[in-house]
Amino acid sequence: MTEDAIRNSLMQGVVSAMAAQGFSVSVVVSSSVSIVESTEASLFIGWEYRLDEDGISHLVGCPDGHIVVNNSVATQTCLLCPPGSYSVSPFDNCGTTSCVSRECNVCPVGLVCSGGSNYRSASPSDSSVWEKVVEDGSFGKTTRLRVAACGAGHVLVRGVSADQDAC
Repeated sequence: MTEDAIRNSLMQGVVSAMAAQGFSVSVVVSSSVSIVESTEASLFIGWEYRLDEDGISHLVGCPDGHIVVNNSVATQTCLLCPPGSYSVSPFDNCGTTSCVSRECNVCPVGLVCSGGSNYRSASPSDSSVWEKVVEDGSFGKTTRLRVAACGAGHVLVRGVSADQDAC
């Protein structure tokens, strides 16, 4: 397959996959990775694809605050985490070869999560420090936010699961 044929196949595959989800997109293909951009509020900037030896494009990366779903070429997508949840790694809870559709991380009690990778302390006066900790998920490894320290006058409360942490 020629480079132009691969490029055209990639562009058609991405456009078709997005059209199946109700989106109209334009596609720009670089030499090894395509970046999909949309005229509709730039929804697809940062989506990364890799071509296999047959010229089929596979979603391999998403921007911060999204999770990769790539267990099927027809339905591959980057899911933006909704308010009340977060993602600090697009590969959270993925299997070894692909990522199925799954929930984003639940926002810990001590944080306010406005979706994507946006979070802040639920009580700004607590001077809480949060760290990224890799834990086992139901499908694979998951990077969660865990409270590491609280400011003077506050008590660190670490629950059994990360979503129970607070100061």
